[in-house]
Parts: sequence; structure tokens; C-alpha cells
Amino acid sequence: MQEKVTKHIRRIESGDSPFKILDGKVDGDYAVVVIKEEAQDKTEDYDPIFLIQQGGQWKIFPKFSSWKIDKNVIKNEDILLRLEKWFEAEKLKLKSLPKP
Repeated sequence: MQEKVTKHIRRIESGDSPFKILDGKVDGDYAVVVIKEEAQDKTEDYDPIFLIQQGGQWKIFPKFSSWKIDKNVIKNEDILLRLEKWFEAEKLKLKSLPKP
């Protein structure tokens, strides 16, 4: 799984990916980034990627577009709810921008 994630990160960094990281927000040991995927038909889709910092390293949640996982991992659900609300607001702003 780690190899697959690393491969996707390298493709994003090189610009050779349908995904683009647009924005992000950190709150304590949790974060969310907004990614945009442009499909072949030129439709755009915005999704969150939730992360947790453990042992000084940022890790992507197993179900990266959802933070609702094992309660033993999540120490502060309120932070993740705030990040989720932030993402939804950003998504609405991005969708309302004029298309180039």
C-alpha cells in the first residue's frame, strides 16, 4: 500500500497526474488537503485527503477521503469535524469559480 501511495505522490509532484493539490489546513495533529481530479471529459471533482501526524510523520488515513475510522486512532473528533466543514466550504468556493 505504501508503494502505491508513494507512486501517486511522485506523479502529483511531477505534474503527471490527473490530481492536483489545491489547498490544505492543519489543526494540531490532523490535516486535510483539497485535491482536484480532472477527468478525461474535463469534468472536475474535488475530494479531501485526511492526514494524521504520528511520531513526527504525516500519514494518510486508510480511507483517505473519510476520517471515520477506528476510534482508538482518533483522539479529537472535534478537530476532524472542523476540518471536514472547512473542506466542504472550500469545495463550494472552488466549484463557484469561473471556468477558464
